[in-house]
Order: sequence, then structure tokens, then C-alpha cells
Amino acid sequence: MHPVLSTAAIAAIATATSAQSLNIDLAASGELLPSDFGAQGSAGIWNIYPEEPGASHALTNLAGNATGASLTVTGFVNVQHIRVSTIDADVNGLANTRLISHGSPIVMTFTGLQNATYEVWTYVISTGSSLTPEVTLNSDASTTQFLTQGWSGSLVLGQTHAYHTVEVIDGTLSVAVAASNDPWANGIQLVIPAPSTLALAPLACLLAPRRRRT
Repeated sequence: MHPVLSTAAIAAIATATSAQSLNIDLAASGELLPSDFGAQGSAGIWNIYPEEPGASHALTNLAGNATGASLTVTGFVNVQHIRVSTIDADVNGLANTRLISHGSPIVMTFTGLQNATYEVWTYVISTGSSLTPEVTLNSDASTTQFLTQGWSGSLVLGQTHAYHTVEVIDGTLSVAVAASNDPWANGIQLVIPAPSTLALAPLACLLAPRRRRT
């Protein structure tokens, strides 16, 4: 008989793989996004970054539990409130507030991360600016993605946000948003992808209850 992964084992795996999946809305004075809104990443509790450049802010995971990870954002001047017309109120909430600079790149530095491979979703949402923002990970130019700006009524990869995968090996990650003038950032999500079924198989065998032979 094939072993069956117990409910407890599934819960343990889910907890381990999502312990440091993080949602951050870069708007200290903006509205708190609902926990059932996942944007392009995973649904869960959204952190709000304080309106203080250079402040180290402790982060909670998708369940609202402390992670030991923190975020420091530098380069921005203030929080700007805008209005984006959309039928999706949650996307509107993400787009309506942003940290904005006046020339310097906005740099988001994470520390205390769990070492793992992450999906990184970086949101730079505009209502029609001709700016071409660029998103770079760990100061590595080979990771730079350029976004074409504009708003079509929904989140569009390469237009409203960038997507990267990155392996964190020392607990740290930096994400920079630059532009020729006044760069900004609306939010960021870090997601530890769930392991594949194949990867789970050995663990399933170890955790599944065993039947005694009669």
C-alpha cells in the first residue's frame, strides 16, 4: 500500500515552506490590504513599512507570525498617494500608495531571511508615466528588468511589476528600483515556492503512519 501523507505532516510542510513568505505594502499611511489578497504572489497578512527612510522594520509571515526577518528601505523621500481607476479594489489599494524618491534608487534590503529559493514580485505601478523603471536584485546588473509603464486595469508582468527568482544563501537580499527621474515602489512579495510532489515523497514515507504486519 502506498504511504499517505498525514494531515499533520502536510501542515508541517506547509509551515516550513511558507514560514518566511512575505507580503509588504510600501505605504505607511495607506490602507491595510486584506489578507485574502495575494496580488501575483501568495495571499496572507500584508506588512506596512513605516514612513521613515532607513528604519529597520520587523516582518511577519502570511499568517501574521514573527519571522526574524526585517526590511530596511532607503532612498525614498516620502509616501505619495495617487488614484488608479480599476474595478479591483484590492489592486487599487496596492497601487494607490507608494514610496517615492527624487532621483536616487529606492533600495529594499532584507535581513534575517531563511536561506531558500524565493520568487520575488516587485510592484512599480503607474497610471501612465513615460518613465521606464528598472528593478535589480543584489546590485547584479544581469538581473535587471525594465518595466513599461501604463495602466490597463490589471496587474501585468513587465508593466506593473517585475518577477525574479533568487537563491538566498546568507539571509540577505536587496531589491533596487531605479529610474531616470523620481523612481517609486508600491510593494513587494517574497514567496518560498511549495516543494514538488517528487521532493515530498521521501518525507511522506517517513511521516506517514506505518501499519503493523499481522
